[in-house]
Amino acid sequence: MENKENFGTLLRAKRKKIKLTTEKLAELAAIDRTYITKIERHNKLPSIAIMQAICDKLGDRDLFERYLKTKYPLMYEKWTEDEVSREIRWLAREFREIKDAIAKLNKVDTSPDDLKFLKRRILSFGSDVNRSIARLHGWIAEIGKVKKLYPTLKAITYPKEKSKA
Repeated sequence: MENKENFGTLLRAKRKKIKLTTEKLAELAAIDRTYITKIERHNKLPSIAIMQAICDKLGDRDLFERYLKTKYPLMYEKWTEDEVSREIRWLAREFREIKDAIAKLNKVDTSPDDLKFLKRRILSFGSDVNRSIARLHGWIAEIGKVKKLYPTLKAITYPKEKSKA
């Protein structure tokens, strides 16, 4: 099982990787800056809603998985059962949010920092799409293996009745 200390360190590394301050991340996620600091310093694991907001703003689905694995291991098992539909829903939601952010560029004054963040988010989304495609190909390969085994499994499970002579 994961632990809080590893999670806080991971959150800090992810935040710094995309060059966000605790203040900016807190502003984007609509939470207090000190809350981000408490998480990163290993004092607190937030609620699911707050962690989802943080991960959405970081554009990092894997971090949310690590959070669930750390705080709610049984929920994590249930959550991973439906990976394909979850993967597609996440990509669709992220795409909509990026599309909405781009649409707002023409309507509101945008700071250079906001533009940089949006650019990093778009680049990150491209990586996420590639990662999702790789996962989907992996699942398809697994299905292919099962299909190849199916005739053998069927023969073992349902042997043909011997004809009476």
